[in-house]
Amino acid sequence: MIRLFLFTTISISLLNVINCGYAEWEEVKPYCGARPNPQCCVSRDDDCFMPYYDSRCYCDTFCFRGIDNHDCCPDHDTVCEGKNATVPVTAPPKTCNCVDA
Repeated sequence: MIRLFLFTTISISLLNVINCGYAEWEEVKPYCGARPNPQCCVSRDDDCFMPYYDSRCYCDTFCFRGIDNHDCCPDHDTVCEGKNATVPVTAPPKTCNCVDA
């Protein structure tokens, strides 16, 4: 019974640590804003990208092909189009107690 309790406690603790590591990915980071000049490219430019998770996001005008902007970097509209970013008024609720190592 004690082994089961210890196993469960350790498993839950490890899952919290893993969850906190993924929370860092959810932050909005500069992509187009972090590119060297030119930050944004005209037309289609396959070299105008930034690493995004396990793929690429683009900072060219071709990435904006419709409603979803699925190829554009998250900060494309702000950096390349000059649109104001919608900043949350309040911080999102804290989901776990993360400890940075």
